[in-house]
Amino acid sequence: MTRGGECQADEAILKSLIERHFKYTGSTRARTLLDDWSNARGKFVKVFPTEYKRALGEMFAAAGKTKEKTPA
Repeated sequence: MTRGGECQADEAILKSLIERHFKYTGSTRARTLLDDWSNARGKFVKVFPTEYKRALGEMFAAAGKTKEKTPA
């Protein structure tokens, strides 16, 4: 798991969701995860459909080409 950009944002979102879950439910499992976050975060896996990833890559590539053609 990389520590840059998107992955770091995903981790922040995940931690925020677990914190909210703990706040509203008092879940002992959520508290345990938060107390040992440096180890617990590595146990999560992002599930991302390969076709969706490919389509996003194509969209970003097309957007990059459009920016290159646009004068500043």
